[in-house]
Amino acid sequence: MKINKKNILFLALTAVVFLSMASVGAAAVTKVICVPWEGNILADHQTWDGKVILLKAVVHADNTAAMSYAWNFGDGSANITGSLSGSTKYNVDIFHAYSGTVGTPFIATLTVNDGSNEISDIYRVRIKNFNLDTERAVAVDDALWWLYKQQYADGHWASYGSYYASPTASAVHAFEVNNHLEIGNPNEDPYVETVSKGLAYIFTRLGAATIGAQTYGDPDTNGNMLGIQVTGSRPIYEGGMVMDAIINSRTPGAIAATGPVNVIGRTYKDIIQDMCDMYAWGQGDAASGINAGGWRYSWNVQGDNSACQWAAIGMIPAERTWGCTVPQWVKDRNDVWLGYSYRDYGSYSGFGYTGQGAGTATTPSGMVQLSFCGKDTSDYRWIGCEDYFVIYWNSWNNSYDYYGYYAGFKAFSLALPTPVETLYNGFDWYRGDATTWGLAKRLIEDQDRNVSSSSTRGRFRDYYGRVFATAWATIILSGFEAQPVAVVTADPNPTGQDVPVTFDHSASYHLDPNHNLTLFEYDFDDDGTYDWSSTDINAKPTYTFHCDTYPTPCTFIVTLRVTDDSSPVKRDTETIDIEVTPPPHAPTAVTGGPYTVCPGGTITLDGSESFDIDEPEGDHIASWDWEIDLLVPYDYDDATGETVEMTWATPGIYDIALKVTDSNGLTNVAWTTVHVDNQYCVTCVDDLTARAKRGKVQLVWTHVDADRYDIYRSDDGGTIYNKIAETTSTYSTYLDSTVTSGNTYFYYVKSVFAGDDCDSDPVQILVPTGR
Repeated sequence: MKINKKNILFLALTAVVFLSMASVGAAAVTKVICVPWEGNILADHQTWDGKVILLKAVVHADNTAAMSYAWNFGDGSANITGSLSGSTKYNVDIFHAYSGTVGTPFIATLTVNDGSNEISDIYRVRIKNFNLDTERAVAVDDALWWLYKQQYADGHWASYGSYYASPTASAVHAFEVNNHLEIGNPNEDPYVETVSKGLAYIFTRLGAATIGAQTYGDPDTNGNMLGIQVTGSRPIYEGGMVMDAIINSRTPGAIAATGPVNVIGRTYKDIIQDMCDMYAWGQGDAASGINAGGWRYSWNVQGDNSACQWAAIGMIPAERTWGCTVPQWVKDRNDVWLGYSYRDYGSYSGFGYTGQGAGTATTPSGMVQLSFCGKDTSDYRWIGCEDYFVIYWNSWNNSYDYYGYYAGFKAFSLALPTPVETLYNGFDWYRGDATTWGLAKRLIEDQDRNVSSSSTRGRFRDYYGRVFATAWATIILSGFEAQPVAVVTADPNPTGQDVPVTFDHSASYHLDPNHNLTLFEYDFDDDGTYDWSSTDINAKPTYTFHCDTYPTPCTFIVTLRVTDDSSPVKRDTETIDIEVTPPPHAPTAVTGGPYTVCPGGTITLDGSESFDIDEPEGDHIASWDWEIDLLVPYDYDDATGETVEMTWATPGIYDIALKVTDSNGLTNVAWTTVHVDNQYCVTCVDDLTARAKRGKVQLVWTHVDADRYDIYRSDDGGTIYNKIAETTSTYSTYLDSTVTSGNTYFYYVKSVFAGDDCDSDPVQILVPTGR
């Protein structure tokens, strides 16, 4: 084994050349914050080979004098430099294209120099497969940056007329579902301030009204005789969007710090409950007809299916996510409205605006309300509407009706009993197929993807204003609430004819830590049916692929679907292309990671599971070469050997790579991470003592900052130990009163930490028979 001791592991992150200062008396730079992907400074922005992306950061200074900055892209290309002046806050973005194989990470660095000091931050990027999932990620990344730059100083967004609460709410909602939250760290994520200001503005646009009993029931579920609404001429339209923004904060117990009396000082959940009560109070009261069970421009009047969807869109998450109360009679009355406005007319079935019809926006609006009313996909009206989508999909999807797109996405995503992923004809309405675009691809292709001006990059078309369209499109591409995220890898890939391929979904995750992934399914033959399933995130299924045109190569599309524990469930899918090719095949690098280690600790990087599927033909892996220092171009000469020992001194997440080369000179590279953190530092108890009385043994040790201590005992002379107890007490003592006088026992204590554990040496004690 050879170790190349270069001691320059971290220099690649900070090596930047600066211009001279543009002026004397420069500002003091106070913050440099690169935008993190999904609010996580350890996550990678996604791209694909050769794609021009926009790197984004925010710089703060204490005055308006000049400063210089430099982008180091981390791929060996030339730095881009510039100057800043005239403000105390700057949006600093730059276009760049990365090239590399799938999985290759890059760490760009933005450094700002004020003449006497400099501050840097990193921007993480990783090459992914070019597919719809990566296109979605890039589209969302750009859309959020464009939305960020449209916010006014007081926290609001404007899009259509003088309605400000609703575009503000939709923009905030778009950030929240991508994990940029009010409760985040504003020193790590510039969008935290964006969301906080937006929510604060929203609360100022709310007002309370006195409500009382209605014809079909009492809407005042909490007995305070108050309803809360958006002030202005369209409270029904704006209210649902506002409710979604507040609910997606994920903080029902947070206290509103702004707003009028009966809003300020109250919890978010209490405000949402009063908004539900307001919708219940303001529903049309007639027994039948246009004034029965719907909502429109103002309260207690006739219904229309443009307005009605917003009542449903707000109250569905209020009830299902936050447990707010929506009286059943409200749903029953809304069902009366749906019966009135539904047209049952074969292929022309659907929901109309103020009566029967089948509109591009009003039909999916009615479907959202069906879900709100508790009706599932067996309801005759749902079946009729789905028939509408099957027959008129292309015209609907090409209508550029973002209002209708938003309702359609909500309807299919919230359908009961489970989300509708494919129409009854098997068409995936969201992802599309080889010949027809789904909704996601339609939106991606409609986005501004300018590669020369960042001022327009990321926005969507002017539909009720660009803010509305961009926010709604971002939510559609992301999900109405924080979603599960499917991540799949496969080895070997490319593979050989009928050679087993192993799939790994263990990197899948949920954006909301309050939810878990509960089901993992694979469609190996791309027929829309999932062929394998498991509840185990660490399960690794295998599958063999047979190419009918072999030795001409074949490509097979495999889909992973993950499901969470929401009700109704949320799902996400990711596809991966498996290539079947004739020999010779490149070997497959297996890094053995991800790794965790205490700062200063030593870990063994283990590439011994790497393999070559051509071994039966005499091929074999000839070398294992490691990339540790990330100096570009990557040279894979920092360590050599199947296993190597390495030490990292400073906490952080480090990308490393293993390149394996076979006897034919073919190579393969795989990347993994090393997480260096104090949570992985373990200390064994080294002073365990035992004291015995008749029928009792007292164990005592010194606290070593473990999260928990597990107590093990052996009754057979130290051969077999069984766990008898655990404690989180820092008093570091345990009394075992289940012993027998006259017997000898052996004990040890396991110190349990977040990332590891450690056993003490055993102690022996004889329990006396007397006092």
